[in-house]
Amino acid sequence: MLHSLHIANVALIDEIDIGFTPGLNILSGETGAGKSVIIGSVSIALGGKLPKDILKDPQKSGFIELGFTLDRMDDSFVSLLEEKQIDVPEDGELLISRKITGTKSVCRINGETISASDLRDITDRLLDLHGQHEHQSLLKKAKHLEILDEFGKAEIAESKQKVAELYRTYQKTLHDLSEMDLDDTKRFREMDFCEYELSEIDAAHLIPGEEEDLMAQFKKASSAASLVQGLSEIYDEINASRTSASEAVERSLKVISHLVTLDDGLGPIRDELMDLESLIRDVSLDVNAYLSGISQDEELLNELQGRLDLLHDMKRKYGNTYDEIMAHRASCEERLTFLRNYEERKNTLTAQKQRLENDLTVACDALTKLRKKYAKSFEKELKESLVGLNFLTVEFEVSFEKAEHFSANGTDDVSFLISTNPGSPIRPLEQIASGGELSRIMLAIKSIMARTDDVDTLIFDEIDTGISGRTAQKVAELLGKISKDRQVICISHLPQIVSMADTHFLIEKDTDQTSTHTDIYMLDEEASIKELARMLGGKEINDLVLENARQMKQMAKSETRA
Repeated sequence: MLHSLHIANVALIDEIDIGFTPGLNILSGETGAGKSVIIGSVSIALGGKLPKDILKDPQKSGFIELGFTLDRMDDSFVSLLEEKQIDVPEDGELLISRKITGTKSVCRINGETISASDLRDITDRLLDLHGQHEHQSLLKKAKHLEILDEFGKAEIAESKQKVAELYRTYQKTLHDLSEMDLDDTKRFREMDFCEYELSEIDAAHLIPGEEEDLMAQFKKASSAASLVQGLSEIYDEINASRTSASEAVERSLKVISHLVTLDDGLGPIRDELMDLESLIRDVSLDVNAYLSGISQDEELLNELQGRLDLLHDMKRKYGNTYDEIMAHRASCEERLTFLRNYEERKNTLTAQKQRLENDLTVACDALTKLRKKYAKSFEKELKESLVGLNFLTVEFEVSFEKAEHFSANGTDDVSFLISTNPGSPIRPLEQIASGGELSRIMLAIKSIMARTDDVDTLIFDEIDTGISGRTAQKVAELLGKISKDRQVICISHLPQIVSMADTHFLIEKDTDQTSTHTDIYMLDEEASIKELARMLGGKEINDLVLENARQMKQMAKSETRA
């Protein structure tokens, strides 16, 4: 269940902490006090969309944190946490937070960053939030099929998954077939073109890194004359001239060798001159060897130029690098294989399409059969719940029509039909239901689902829209009934519902000369009675109104114990 909610710098809220309890938690307060901001904050923390201007102070970040106690963790939920790389808490505590900075936010579970979509996958198993105007979704037929599938998910889910998998394969087959629209003339022309490109690439005998090596060879070959002239001058300076370096060193060695006999302290200078003689001899040999290797072969130069031109042509046509050219070749070869096997492939896909249509028909029919089975149970349970919500005379049916085309959901076009007045024909729900009736119908559906799903917490934001009097009392009784097995958190402006609260919170808006902010208080028994009296009597709260509120509270307690 949801045991705590912390909100900071969101809408009208500076900072508040709320500690929820098991059973029925009711939030009440004047219109505009900020009740829906609190429920909206829960939705945001669960990965919902960030509204514009959500931050009370744009210069600071906003923060929302939900604390859950996991009373029940089945294997599938543990597997889901592990799949999302969230450590399974040994103490059963799960902290979900969202930090908001401008239009950006970061979601975390137990301190681990998580994407909003992964967060929703997890929190869908923890909490069911019915926001304001959500009952309006009943006006969309697609919602009806979703509700029915959720009602019978124990069996329907597996059958529905089989249909979805077949449908994905079917769509892929249709897509592949849509590309099989070549006539023979166009196909043979494309085959010739692919064969030409493959032949041209193969004939080039490309080698990885070849161009760099050729460029270096071409540069050397095209610069041969300049290299020979320069290196010859160096060689002459070292060896050929009358004052060459080698002769100068040799003469110096003869002189120093005589001087060493007079003073052996000149030994190091003699050694250095000997090293210098050896170094000059090595340089001379290297220059000579390099000169010998230089070719001024015009034919070689032309050959290198021709190869480079070919490589540049390959790059221009097929890719800027060797890998890109080879990738183009592979693609071309794959396309050629496809074109050569075109007729065979087309026949295979056509036969596959027919098989998949047959398989889909069987799977969709099985899914329809399951849905109709659960539709009967759903009709019965919903009628009973609606009667309990003061629909004095109600007829309800789940209508099935067959769609023209396959879909991932099968071929069922499902709609809810209802009649709420004696003698009135049963008609599509979206044509006749009022806002108050839609709220009650949605509440009845939620109460049915609560008996079958594993969600511990249900949140209702003004589920009592458009109702009053005896109907409000019936809604209150149903909320109390649901809260015996599930935690219920509900915003309400009706005293009949507020009186049923196991825990009652009052939301108030305070305004001073500089700012407006929202606060929330947990009310004790006496404060809750006074709030009820305010709702019953308005500004004038006398003893009679207080006594009426006290009796309403006592009756609610006896109703809860019943």
